[in-house]
Amino acid sequence: YKQAAFCYEELILCQPTVPLYHLAYAEASETILTSLGDCQYFIIIALYKLQ
Repeated sequence: YKQAAFCYEELILCQPTVPLYHLAYAEASETILTSLGDCQYFIIIALYKLQ
């Protein structure tokens, strides 16, 4: 998932107006943080998805 997140970061840099890339990046980041057990970051992810 870390490699997928990196790829989505690159796609966002190339085409920042495509919302699908932002959503996919948020989901990959959520999966990474969930696997680490960092519950404090769920708020950040939720706020990112609301943008």
